[in-house]
Amino acid sequence: MIERARKVLLAVLSGEMSKKDGVAELGGLLSKAKSDLARGYCFGARAILTKQPTDEYALDPTKLPKRDVRYVAERLRKYAEFRFHDEFDRGYFAAWVDYLSYLQRARGRRGD
Repeated sequence: MIERARKVLLAVLSGEMSKKDGVAELGGLLSKAKSDLARGYCFGARAILTKQPTDEYALDPTKLPKRDVRYVAERLRKYAEFRFHDEFDRGYFAAWVDYLSYLQRARGRRGD
């Protein structure tokens, strides 16, 4: 389930899938998810694709320097692995790690 959600997130980010289709598919995966980890990942991925760009208080990692994106990704990776976080939170943070990793790779190709 998480692997499919990851593929959807990356497909939307890379332009292979429309945001509308991706958000709809993630919503379907969220409703079918049996584990809290999968629910957290789907929820996080949907938040990245929907609320993130419109929330004035949201962190916009696309405007951060590359080293800061790397720092935030590493912090969130640690949160995703922290044993005292519940499964939902770990899934949510894992979606953010995938997003930030994608940004790092994309910036690396562009030379930012």
